[in-house]
Amino acid sequence: SKLKVHKSNQSLQFLEDSRVRVNCSITSQTSPDSQHAVLWYARKAEPGEPDELLLKIEHTGAFEYGAYAEEERLRSRVQSERLSPRLYGLTLHRAETSDSGTYYCLVEEWLMDPDGLWYRLAQDSSGFTHVVVRQP
Repeated sequence: SKLKVHKSNQSLQFLEDSRVRVNCSITSQTSPDSQHAVLWYARKAEPGEPDELLLKIEHTGAFEYGAYAEEERLRSRVQSERLSPRLYGLTLHRAETSDSGTYYCLVEEWLMDPDGLWYRLAQDSSGFTHVVVRQP
């Protein structure tokens, strides 16, 4: 598989109520025909806690929220979009201090076989974006 997701780590600071933007960039893929599923995760401060799935864009384009974003406060503020065929963005609107944490994406590469069935070819994850939201 030639799937590669950009791996740089970065730290970003935001003020409360601002818009937080995290990008996920696919630098190479195995086939020009493959489709991507993109899963966005948040890692909070507690060690040993599993990473929280915020939302997922299926390879079919369907969109679903993870359990973590089911919380109404977050669900109304979080969105993901495909900015170009290989670039995805996660946006948190009206940032709150509780949004502080580490964010990353997991990309799955899907291909259709000759019988018209989809199969997962590969997966790779991005670098980590450490987000700090502070009060003005």
